[in-house]
Amino acid sequence: MNYLYVAAFGALGAAARYLIGIATVNVVGSAVFPYGTLAVNLLGSFLLAFTGTYLLTRPYLSDELVRCFGTGFIGAFTTFSTFSVETVQLLMVKEYFAAGSYVLLSMIGGISAAALGLFVGNKLSGRNVDGQSGSQGWSDRSGQFGNQGRFNESDQAGKQGRFDESGQSDKQGWSDVSNHSGGQNGGKQNDE
Repeated sequence: MNYLYVAAFGALGAAARYLIGIATVNVVGSAVFPYGTLAVNLLGSFLLAFTGTYLLTRPYLSDELVRCFGTGFIGAFTTFSTFSVETVQLLMVKEYFAAGSYVLLSMIGGISAAALGLFVGNKLSGRNVDGQSGSQGWSDRSGQFGNQGRFNESDQAGKQGRFDESGQSDKQGWSDVSNHSGGQNGGKQNDE
């Protein structure tokens, strides 16, 4: 069933990206600078961070559905490949300032948009946003780490931003209340 959710959300995300591209051309006209791709990538950075901090904490939304939204809609909505091709195309026509600006705006703007999404999501969730909530800022109702290093409900950062219910990280900095955690590969087991 998750595949169907990802496919449905992906179709909506691709359609939304296409419509924003058309709307951008209508607003700014046909320009050398790729405003449409920049807009969807910045918005997507905000939405993914917001989804991970706010939507995953809503009791009326299943974790699987929210993750399918992130993978499907936001995955299809944003586009690193188009960003890469457009940057190379700008360089090929010797639009060096536009290419450099595009790269800087995309990188700095994307990181800033993600930080804003984390801040807004944490604020709306009522969580502490003073830097004590772990390195990734992601939490889910189960208290288990997901594949992005999400943290549990203790809100005390461990050595690696991964910790258990007491706020203490284990020797490797990986643990949680259920003694199941996954880092980037989703699979370290804490048997202590």
